[in-house]
Amino acid sequence: MIEDLQQIFSSEDGERAYSDAIAALIRDGRLAEADAKLMADVACTGSALAHLCAAAPAHSVAVSGWDDVVEAVEIFEGDPITAIGIILWNEVETAVGKQEAYEPALDLSFYSDASFPFSTASTDEILAENTSAYTVWEGQGEDIEAYIEIEGLAALNQALLNHKHRIHLRALEDEAPTVAHPEYIAFVLASWVRVLRFHQAVQAQLDAKGLPGAIPVIMGSHNIKPFLGATLYPARIIEAKSTNLAELTIKRTVAQVAKPEAPTGATIRQRVVEEAANDTEPAPVRRGFFARLFGRG
Repeated sequence: MIEDLQQIFSSEDGERAYSDAIAALIRDGRLAEADAKLMADVACTGSALAHLCAAAPAHSVAVSGWDDVVEAVEIFEGDPITAIGIILWNEVETAVGKQEAYEPALDLSFYSDASFPFSTASTDEILAENTSAYTVWEGQGEDIEAYIEIEGLAALNQALLNHKHRIHLRALEDEAPTVAHPEYIAFVLASWVRVLRFHQAVQAQLDAKGLPGAIPVIMGSHNIKPFLGATLYPARIIEAKSTNLAELTIKRTVAQVAKPEAPTGATIRQRVVEEAANDTEPAPVRRGFFARLFGRG
């Protein structure tokens, strides 16, 4: 009922509680539940935004270029990629006031543990940093060129940019609550739908194509409300097609550290006895590759 929503959105606390509940569903991966709740509520407003939300179901919004993301992780020759950041954003000066449909943009970043210990951090630890005012990994992405785009949000996105009821002037504490306009409620709910479609589109790629490892995908937004910091994970883990040089170096270092046990007096005497019994010359000591290479051994 629209009256129930108006009561909720009449106060800042009520709107915050509603938004927190939607955010929790999305962060928990309960995207279908968030979708059903938002679509049912926005329909109650009777706004044109409700029709645009219905015209942009999850299956109609897609992220393109994911194969390039996978390839970039596989072939990068620096430190192993341990996280990927995707930001949904609008170039506001370009988009506001225009009538043609304008798709929001996606900003893609690749991170290693040099900026944050992604490979060992928990989801809660990543989320806590992601929702801070300034993340430690901001501007610390690896030098990788890869691009992705989102398609299917243009009409809804442009309508939100040009919407007239973007603010609800609430009453002061000593005044009677002002009733939230249905168009303001529709604006808030449709904004959540836009963010939800972004998460659903990325999760669809993680489910269908995956990533070369259990790499967290850190989600966020810029110049787009509401801001929702969240972390997604691939449902499908791809077997790496090529070996990261940094990983190869680590493996080689570990292999070089492993050395045979030094012979003891007992083992030397046993070897002499066995060689004498067999009346053969001792087998030549085979020098390893690195020993031959550096003239040691």
